[in-house]
Amino acid sequence: MTIDVKIAQTAKELQDAYKLRYQVYVREEGYFKAEHSDLIVDQFDAIPHAGIVVAYQEGEAIGTMRANIDSEIKLPADSIFDYSAYRAAVSEQYHGKVKFGGAGMLAIAKEWRHRRDVFKALIRVCCAFGVMHHATHILAGVNKKQLAIYQKLGYQVLAEAVWVAQIGEYVVPVAIELAKLNAWAFGSVMPDRVGLSKMLAGVCPDAVTPDSKFVAVPQANEESFLSQV
Repeated sequence: MTIDVKIAQTAKELQDAYKLRYQVYVREEGYFKAEHSDLIVDQFDAIPHAGIVVAYQEGEAIGTMRANIDSEIKLPADSIFDYSAYRAAVSEQYHGKVKFGGAGMLAIAKEWRHRRDVFKALIRVCCAFGVMHHATHILAGVNKKQLAIYQKLGYQVLAEAVWVAQIGEYVVPVAIELAKLNAWAFGSVMPDRVGLSKMLAGVCPDAVTPDSKFVAVPQANEESFLSQV
């Protein structure tokens, strides 16, 4: 059994991601406000350099995550926290040679949340997206209940949790150097740009192959990693 993970490129694949978000966030977790559309979608899904990652198992969407690259309207996390001090400090430290990205909208179907391979495969494709767009640092707002997971990945907590009324939960502003996240996602064998582009064909201008899928082979004895998402 394999899990196909890819950047959404069709209307159907995008809809699969938006529907899975609704299923997880609204129906299963009770977040956001119920809508008749049964979709969760916002402006950051429609701007250039947005990568909507979807994981499929036998044609069914079981996981999704979104990667964004900084733009004139900034990143999704900027809407809940003022990252200006962090942005300035990092820019000074790296002499202006920085580019920020964002990762969020993580949703994994309930029956798959104990599977570390699904989570890791989504992270890998988001990392590849960031690398191909020359991102150096990732900003995110994470559910306070899942903060420990992100700290294990190396994310730095920047401030106390903020209550976000639209979601109905406390969110913690965090950040990480993409190189550190890559180390967790890929270990000591980081693919080159050609290898990374195989995950992102048709999305990144650097892509050189028509294969946009990343195949994750489940580990039979993989320990439980996500109690909830």
